[in-house]
Amino acid sequence: MNTTKKEPIRASEIDPKFKYEISKMHGGKKLLKCFQCGTCTSYCQVARFSSSDHEDFSTLKKPIEATGATCLSYIDETECCGASSVGLSDKVALELAREKLNQIKIVEAQLLKTICAFCQIMFDVSELRIEKMFNEAYGIPILHYPQLLGSAMGISLEELAFNELRVDASKVIKQVQEGAE
Repeated sequence: MNTTKKEPIRASEIDPKFKYEISKMHGGKKLLKCFQCGTCTSYCQVARFSSSDHEDFSTLKKPIEATGATCLSYIDETECCGASSVGLSDKVALELAREKLNQIKIVEAQLLKTICAFCQIMFDVSELRIEKMFNEAYGIPILHYPQLLGSAMGISLEELAFNELRVDASKVIKQVQEGAE
């Protein structure tokens, strides 16, 4: 096993079955229209690691596109999802998330893929509540990046807890599985 700090740890050292590449479940076709959640401006935990331009999310889109998914752009994608406002005003937080969901719906994405853990919690936990509060319907499954990556690597959807998503992802799952055949 790799013990030096100079060499990166290879995935095969952790799991010998991993073959160093992602096999796109959908045969290389860009079947899913998918995009990442815009994160919470320069204070977001995800944006801090990157360049000085905290609204340049191109480096975050590359790993998503490596799975075969397509990242869609939408209005205000770099704006906060609202999670940082929950402690101050639940209503403001839900309105911010609602604005993003409206823009996401306009671009007709099949799902919302998040990188930021706060965005994941905000959207997955709040989408149904927002629908009820504002009398609107979205029906957008919310996936966290490890779920998308894991599915592209061939990990079972059950192991990736797709059945735990608050918005049913069976339609998207079926499209991915049909694309893999």
